[in-house]
Amino acid sequence: MIVCKTCGAYNKETDAFCGSCGGFLEWTGEKMKAPEPAPLPAEEEGEPARKKSFMERVTSAMYMDVWDK
Repeated sequence: MIVCKTCGAYNKETDAFCGSCGGFLEWTGEKMKAPEPAPLPAEEEGEPARKKSFMERVTSAMYMDVWDK
């Protein structure tokens, strides 16, 4: 990602000119490192997560419990 120093717009790595102000990114741009993804939360110590049974998954699908884990 390249940030234009003139207007602050974010541009793709392949862009030569700023999509907002038209500045030449070789002169007015600054390459930014992509943010690293946040680490996955660790499982709580103790009892491991239980998988749903077939019947629980079918019931969840019937009643649209898509947010229930």
